[in-house]
Amino acid sequence: MGARGRNAWGAFGLVLAALTSAASGQAVTVDPRLMVERIADGLGFGIGQLTSAFAVLDRNTILVASRIDGKIRRINLIPGAAAAAGPVVVDLDIVANNQADSQSEYGVQSITPHPGFATNGWVYLRYDRSLTPGADTPETTLAITDVPQSVIERWIWQPLANGGNGALVFDRLIRSTPVYERYHHGGPLVFLPDGTFVASLGDQRLGGSVSFNNNPDFNFEAGVLLRLNDDGSVPADNPFVGVPGLPASVAAWYAYGVRNAYGFATDPATGRLWFTDNGEFTFDELNLAFPGMNSGSRQIAGPAGHPAQTGSTANLVMLPGAQYAEPAFSWRNTVGITGIAFLYGSALGPAWDDVLLAGMFNFGYVWGFRMTPDRLSLALSHPGLQDRVDDRASFSTEPVGTEAAELLFGRNFGGPFVSTVQATMGPDGLPYFLNGQGKIWRITRRCWSDIVTAGTSDLESGPDGYLTGDDFDAFIEAFFTGARRQPGGTLLADVATAPTGAPFPDGFLTGDDFDRFVYTFFTGCP
Repeated sequence: MGARGRNAWGAFGLVLAALTSAASGQAVTVDPRLMVERIADGLGFGIGQLTSAFAVLDRNTILVASRIDGKIRRINLIPGAAAAAGPVVVDLDIVANNQADSQSEYGVQSITPHPGFATNGWVYLRYDRSLTPGADTPETTLAITDVPQSVIERWIWQPLANGGNGALVFDRLIRSTPVYERYHHGGPLVFLPDGTFVASLGDQRLGGSVSFNNNPDFNFEAGVLLRLNDDGSVPADNPFVGVPGLPASVAAWYAYGVRNAYGFATDPATGRLWFTDNGEFTFDELNLAFPGMNSGSRQIAGPAGHPAQTGSTANLVMLPGAQYAEPAFSWRNTVGITGIAFLYGSALGPAWDDVLLAGMFNFGYVWGFRMTPDRLSLALSHPGLQDRVDDRASFSTEPVGTEAAELLFGRNFGGPFVSTVQATMGPDGLPYFLNGQGKIWRITRRCWSDIVTAGTSDLESGPDGYLTGDDFDAFIEAFFTGARRQPGGTLLADVATAPTGAPFPDGFLTGDDFDRFVYTFFTGCP
């Protein structure tokens, strides 16, 4: 059967479709083997309601928060349709940001399921708690002496409560930290493979503290990454636990010198933590974190040896055991770098295992970085990227023909200053992106009939972007002998949603799957 499933005209059609979509403003990926689904719209968000808090609970359910009222709403995913905001599952008492101040970050920062969510239902929320129980506190009413608390709380998801709409029920307070200013409250928290989590506390544009490398005082717990056990206790192996001369609060620190980190992801292949950090006017960063890291802010952002560098490492405040490390990558001019997600082991297949995706807020591009074989740095090919800096003067124009062209993964994920605010991997093994207009996208394989890598009959080797005889053999064996799962968790042979025939898996094997596979195999993808 060989390469009978390959279709040159089909490939040309994919490229043409991608170019047409780009011209019309539809979100697309550069690689024609992938496509972008807009799965949620009309969430009612504007710049003043910007939120970084959303979570994909299962293949049918997303939770997303509104910054202005603290309401977390459920979105029910409907195949083939862009869902709107649904019922409220909890109404948090928050400090509600002033919509007239687009940079204010009061509100809800994070919705994060626990690694054991499937069995315990735990969801961790981070938000700025109201000073008035039972009601929101408008930011405009805060007195200069008012000090709200940034809280991390554990809630329990009860999907059948609230008339079947689902509800979040409070379980316990995990952590509380004072918030002194409206700016730079940081982004989502992320769980590490050992069951601990890291939470970002932005610098709030404060100063005078060791966490900002200004002096050796410990005035504020801001500009740091906290690492805690899931009950809020401090892990015994944190880098500053029991260090003589340091206050007890520093024991919770994992890293410091962080300005305002919005994107976090652990590499599924190594367990290492990566994060993004926003520069003031120059040098947004992508960083590989480690215990005791001093990330440099405010003394320096970006690489020390860059010609445009105005900062210095000379005055960094180094705690005992701390180390400074330069970013893995930087943008010479700020792009508003936000959420990141690793594609290793995803349902997109092994062709993308070495890709790290990164979103940006200022313009509607999504970047795709290839990892080096040891996954400790980035594989950058263009001579202009060997300094690990995107040096382009303009970030409002598409990077085609520039040093950053090799990094472009997708485009049109929102307009200026309402683009990607967060990225996450869903339990379906696919990447999801939320933008500042309240739109949510999911990146999927364009051809779900693509099952195995050419040249092998191993059913576990994953898709490669083509249809060959191996795909046919794998499909027939899986369909008639029983379901097996490919990397990312998708059932082999599950390529269609019954009874519509839409080209997306639904978790079942039916005649629709058989019909769609045979049709696609002999006519081409998609």
